[in-house]
Amino acid sequence: MEHSKDISEYRYENTVQCLETAKAMIPLNDYKSAANRSYYCVFHAMRSVLA
Repeated sequence: MEHSKDISEYRYENTVQCLETAKAMIPLNDYKSAANRSYYCVFHAMRSVLA
């Protein structure tokens, strides 16, 4: 069970990092990269929940 928690926490960290990167891209008018990072933010969040 502890292993699953570690995996979930790692994936959540990826979620937070992707979200921060997406937010940073918007002021640069790099919407394509922001959308890409937002997609992976949701992807990692769902994987975190499923772990």
